[in-house]
Amino acid sequence: MVETGTKAAGKTLYETGLGSFAQSLAIYGMISLERGFIFTSMILSAVGVFLIERQFFRAACWSLAAAVFAAIGIIHAYDLTPGGVNTRFGFFAAPEFTLSYLLLFVLFLTVGLWAKR
Repeated sequence: MVETGTKAAGKTLYETGLGSFAQSLAIYGMISLERGFIFTSMILSAVGVFLIERQFFRAACWSLAAAVFAAIGIIHAYDLTPGGVNTRFGFFAAPEFTLSYLLLFVLFLTVGLWAKR
């Protein structure tokens, strides 16, 4: 939406720069969540359902799937280019999200093991 607005004003998001939006918008998060939003929505929904159902091992598996998707660039990875926002594919394309999902995987496994005791 921000990209469309800047194009309507005659500039690209690349020319404007993300820094000008950083003060008032969570622009980095918005763009990251937009990349692969269908997969992200399905994964986060599945994790939420399994947490509500107290099926921590299944939630951990979905978190691991999200880590793999983020690592290869299917979700959350982007590059800002003169042509617009493009999805970045490759090994460790979104390392901060990969690490976050791996930490969730470990957390859910730990809670699952603790709940089984």
